[in-house]
Amino acid sequence: GTQLAKVLKQLHPEGGTYVLISEPNTPNIAEREKGVRENLSSKKNQRRSSNSVWVELDESPTDIQGNTTLAIQQMYDIAARYPNLTAIIPVMGGPMFL
Repeated sequence: GTQLAKVLKQLHPEGGTYVLISEPNTPNIAEREKGVRENLSSKKNQRRSSNSVWVELDESPTDIQGNTTLAIQQMYDIAARYPNLTAIIPVMGGPMFL
């Protein structure tokens, strides 16, 4: 999660909005979510004298329910609903395997 957040901040140093695609009932995935959130949080950014602001949408994280096809569909649906969304962040490998 920490690495995902670092890459996102390199790509969009000004900040933006994001959604996590996840399977929240899995302990290691929950840790990745935590890493993303902690590294994009306003408090952490303020301590680093950064002007970036990151906002996680209310419907984040999604729950793919162990279904990689559902994960891909969730990403399409979210992208359609939020055309100005900065990032859709899958915190597990499933969607990348299709």
